[in-house]
Amino acid sequence: DTQTYSPEIIAIRERIRSGQLDSIGFVSWTNDHYSATCKFLSNPYEFGDSLNRRDAPDLLPILRWAFSGLNRFAPPLQQQSIQSGLMDVQGYSGGGSCGIAATNFVELRAGLPIPRWQAEQSSLFRDLILQDLLLYHLIARGKTTVRILSFILSARPDSCISRLILIG
Repeated sequence: DTQTYSPEIIAIRERIRSGQLDSIGFVSWTNDHYSATCKFLSNPYEFGDSLNRRDAPDLLPILRWAFSGLNRFAPPLQQQSIQSGLMDVQGYSGGGSCGIAATNFVELRAGLPIPRWQAEQSSLFRDLILQDLLLYHLIARGKTTVRILSFILSARPDSCISRLILIG
């Protein structure tokens, strides 16, 4: 393992072997565009793309290579493609939000209680993620107080940061 895989892939493989993972979701960047791929134990891999593109032709071979020997996550050899999941298609109003749409695709499949990304509300999703990033920065830098944090959590109970803080 250690000679053919990066440290990150080795770490994921070790977590899978330990039984700690029952799902995988990731965002990928192909041809200047973000898309997402998810896998849950009881379901096949699912691909989401806000431009309604198919998965990249090398995605299945890469997944087979990365998860070789890990039967729960290695796609079967007979599988020819990854099924497309439900995702709104970007229009003029959703331009530039492929990364946010892809992240939302993964979060929804992970069971987070959040709204599904929609192209016409793309600017709202960008604003919410920006708020989450700013809050994360403040928390990471220790630049916030319990009072400010309590206010933010009560004002935005659906934010990613709120979910992370409440979970762990």
